[in-house]
Amino acid sequence: MKIAVIGANGQIGRQLVTLLHQRDHHVRAMIRDPAQGAALEARGAHTMVADLEKDCGFVLEGCDAAVFTAGSGPHTGPEKTENVDRDGAMRIV
Repeated sequence: MKIAVIGANGQIGRQLVTLLHQRDHHVRAMIRDPAQGAALEARGAHTMVADLEKDCGFVLEGCDAAVFTAGSGPHTGPEKTENVDRDGAMRIV
């Protein structure tokens, strides 16, 4: 299967990328920062740069499934939490 991992650079996302790759899935890792790409590619993922606060549906093209592991983080305010955690998840769905 081709599986998109949204929030692939987080703690859960990195572990999931590795596990999926070990099980011979094709992993597409969505990241915000291109500098995060090399580490995820070393885990077997194909990376794509996108922002959950903008149009990011292109990341899912050709994928059989998506796993949402993204989050705004503990040091953001309620507006960022809504924009990423709620609205970002809705954009992916």
